[in-house]
Amino acid sequence: MSLQGFLIASSLVLVVQAFYLHIFYDYWHELETLGARHEGRIPTIFNLTQPASRLATELVFYWWVPFTFLLLAFKAAVRAPWAAGFYTLAVLSLVALIFMKIRRCSEVLRRRQWWRWLFIACLISSWPYVVSNFPPRPLDFSDAELPNQRLIGLHLVEANFQNANLERSDLRRSNLDGANFRAANLRSSRLDETSLRGALFDFARLERVSLSRARLAGASFHRSRLMEADLGFSDLVGA
Repeated sequence: MSLQGFLIASSLVLVVQAFYLHIFYDYWHELETLGARHEGRIPTIFNLTQPASRLATELVFYWWVPFTFLLLAFKAAVRAPWAAGFYTLAVLSLVALIFMKIRRCSEVLRRRQWWRWLFIACLISSWPYVVSNFPPRPLDFSDAELPNQRLIGLHLVEANFQNANLERSDLRRSNLDGANFRAANLRSSRLDETSLRGALFDFARLERVSLSRARLAGASFHRSRLMEADLGFSDLVGA
């Protein structure tokens, strides 16, 4: 399964799981509120009163889904729009679950939930800043076999491709600032219009590579092989 397919499938599973659990929990909570309790009920983690059981209930019902969406946002950080989308899902799910938590409190306790409302307000107000400044996740492709791959438009800042085989791969329009291509095989690969500021190409094999209109300011090509490479209209200031 591709990364995109995994992220979509896992999101759907999380949403369905959350709906199912909260339908069950709402029904159980309504019965508890109406006093439908008896000594012979089957004990579950949701109706035990021990601190550990209460903590487990809080984690499963109110924190598991948002936390998993945050992990998926980190996993998807190679593409900024994906990371922003999963962070948005994390915020929306957390706001909805906190609201449900407040709604399930008694009338007396609801008046004391001001701090939860404040937390919701902080989450919503901080959302635009976090989405626009989501930190990228450097990836490690060292010694990877990636020939003939289509890697167009990816966010791969500071990725490690040391000793990787990228022969005839397509990396056009990707952001590879600070990437490490030391001793990598990039023969006949395409890096047109790619951002490679400060990238390291020492000892790399770059025969017949296409770097047309690439941004290569500050890049290092120490002892790299550039036979028949296309560097037309590239920015090589400080390279």
